[in-house]
Amino acid sequence: MAQVHSRTTILWRQIWGLTAMLAAILLSFKIYEIYQPTILKNFGFLRLAGWLGIVQGLLSLVIEPIAGRFSDVILRRFSSRLPQITIGVTLAGLIFIGVAWLLQTVYLSQLPWLIPTLMLGWLIAMIAIRGPVVSMLKELAPVRELPRANALLVLALGLVAAVNPLLEVALKQVGASFGFILGAIVLLGGGVLLFKSAPQRIPLPPVTVYRSPWVWSRLLLVFLVGVGVNLGLTAAMTTIPRALQVQFGQSPIEWIVAGMYLVAAVSALPWGKVVGRWGAIMSIRASLGTFIPITGLVLLNQFPVMAILFMAIAGVNLSLLLTSTIPFAIANVPVSQAGLSVGLFLGGGGLAGAIAAWGLGAEQNFNLWTGLLWVTLSFLLTTLCIWLAERFKRA
Repeated sequence: MAQVHSRTTILWRQIWGLTAMLAAILLSFKIYEIYQPTILKNFGFLRLAGWLGIVQGLLSLVIEPIAGRFSDVILRRFSSRLPQITIGVTLAGLIFIGVAWLLQTVYLSQLPWLIPTLMLGWLIAMIAIRGPVVSMLKELAPVRELPRANALLVLALGLVAAVNPLLEVALKQVGASFGFILGAIVLLGGGVLLFKSAPQRIPLPPVTVYRSPWVWSRLLLVFLVGVGVNLGLTAAMTTIPRALQVQFGQSPIEWIVAGMYLVAAVSALPWGKVVGRWGAIMSIRASLGTFIPITGLVLLNQFPVMAILFMAIAGVNLSLLLTSTIPFAIANVPVSQAGLSVGLFLGGGGLAGAIAAWGLGAEQNFNLWTGLLWVTLSFLLTTLCIWLAERFKRA
């Protein structure tokens, strides 16, 4: 009994280290998102700044699966994904420091293309480690514990998103150079915590060949579910806050989004236990299906008091969706293929982000009822893919 308790304690300590690494990645992305558009505009790259969301989504679509597949190769070669993560974190941190130094020099005006090039390299490095970090859950937690372990990652994501308005105000006060140095410190600190807490080598079961028809069918459907889930999530998180903004008397939309993510963070740990009982597939269906009536009721609501209730309900439902997605992506694949599976899911999310940036990004032309249609269609797409996944599994 003492050995089991000790093993469980070590397991959750490792997952907390993984959570710290993910929080560092999320904070670094926030710093990038705050400064990058302004920097591009200041150096004359106005068109690129306008296409930033689409470019980032397409980069994720291409790089996430490749990076995930490569991390599986690294895992089989070194019995760990840490070498790839360590190199990526170090490279991204050095680029942040380099950008911070360049912004203080006089040479930058002569080489205006250098900053966009370096930031593109930083983005590629970060995308290349995000999936492998998430896929380490498969190595650390048993299948039955995946929802509870993923709930910790959702807690970190929710808290980072909740403090985003405050973080943005603070970072704009200190300037881009200090912000990028802070991002490098946070990123390298998260890497150190992960390196110290995670096992340096893990025992691997026999390798499952990628040519298995079930494996390839499953991975393709994970990608399509990633597209559907993230398209619905983006549509809901675009439509609901904009509708609530009117009902709250034109409150800043970023604070409404922050409130929803704070509720999602608070409710993540209880949802981890529920998803463990329901299963990831049922939880995804329930969450996306619930977003449809929530979005419709928010659009019809005329009472500010009810708007607070709807914001809380949407946040709780958001937490359920986020808690169940990663377990769906990795629960039914071998540990040696978890990187590719997570990469395909996140790559599907990148494609959804590019589609949403193109279709939902023009705020002046955005129709809230169109947002409800997007949520509904994404639910139907995801339900179809999950149904096909279950049929392939039975076959």
